[in-house]
Amino acid sequence: MRKIWKGFVNIVESCLTRIGNFILGFFKPFWSWLKRILYPYRYFIFALDVILIILLVVLMICSI
Repeated sequence: MRKIWKGFVNIVESCLTRIGNFILGFFKPFWSWLKRILYPYRYFIFALDVILIILLVVLMICSI
């Protein structure tokens, strides 16, 4: 079971990395424009980032 879970985590991680790279590459031209729009929501986005990082850390600890 642990081996299956580890494989699943690796697949999800690689998919997230690919999606992240694609999104970064896609949004680079719109970055300044996007920042101007999202500026009022920067704290909300920062909070979401922190929550996501905490969830990832918890998942990694649970999978060990």
